[in-house]
Formats: sequence, structure tokens, C-alpha cells
Amino acid sequence: MAKYQLTQKQQRFCLEYLKDSNAKAAAVRAGYSEKTAMEQGYQLLQKTSVQKEISRLQAIVAEETNVQVKDLVKELAKVAFTNLPDLLETGTTLKVKNLGNLTEAQRASILEIKETRGKDGSVTRTIKTHSKLTAIDMLMKNLGGYVTASDLIDRLPEERLAQLVDEIMEKLKR
Repeated sequence: MAKYQLTQKQQRFCLEYLKDSNAKAAAVRAGYSEKTAMEQGYQLLQKTSVQKEISRLQAIVAEETNVQVKDLVKELAKVAFTNLPDLLETGTTLKVKNLGNLTEAQRASILEIKETRGKDGSVTRTIKTHSKLTAIDMLMKNLGGYVTASDLIDRLPEERLAQLVDEIMEKLKR
């Protein structure tokens, strides 16, 4: 599939945008002024040609890595929905369960298991999990769980939006 008609700077923006989906940062890395990067990034994302190129590049990355968004969402869900008690044995002392007794989802939520030996020969194991809040936040963003006032306004029919603007203007005149 051919590239869409973009300037060299716009093409660079598309490539940079793939890194972190941050339009302002991508605009700066692509060579746009830091002062106007937020506006430039927003304007670029409004262009159909830029949207198509980003989609094209995302498809290439997905194909080459054999990673699909749905796979990433599943991994995030594993982290988001595993609870620390699921990883620990019950009893008088807290102990990390044997990894063989954990589900795939529970193992995926583990960031680190550390074992230290005390001078007296005692063994202490600590377990660190990936951030549930970060995983939930990423899922919410990916699945459209956050709705902003701007999102709601964008969904309004033009007639209703015009009516609301008129009402606000009337209230401001009072």
C-alpha cells in the first residue's frame, strides 16, 4: 500500500506518533516548534491523510510483530484483575504460592519475586506486581471508558449544539 500524500515532516510525525500516541511529543520529535506542538499535533491528527498513514503504519507493526491490540488488552486485563491475595498462601504467615499453582493470568501480573536470606538463615520472599491502576487506566483509555465533556459535545447533533450555544449566550447576557 502506498504512502498517503504527506510532507516529510508529516511523515516523521506519523512515525513518532507510533511510539507513544502522544501528539504533542510526536510533533516536537518531528521538528515542530515546542510552542506550537500541541496545536500542530492536534491539527495533524485531524487530517485524513495523517490518520490513514498512522493506521497503515500500525498495521505494518502489528503484522511484523504478530501482536494485535486485542492481545495487549488481554495482557492488561490479567494485571488489572489479579489480586495480591490470589498470589499468597493462606495460613499463619504470608507466603508466596508456588508458581506452578498460579494461573497464567496470576503469573502475568507478577513483576518481581525476590528472596533474601537473613544472617540467621531465615528466608524472606517479597513479591511485586505490575501496577493495577496503570493497567486499569490503560484499559479504560483503550476501551473508551473515559468520556469527557468534549466527547459528549462531539456527539451532539449540530442543531442541539447550536441550541446550547444560544442558551449559554443568553445566560451570559444577563
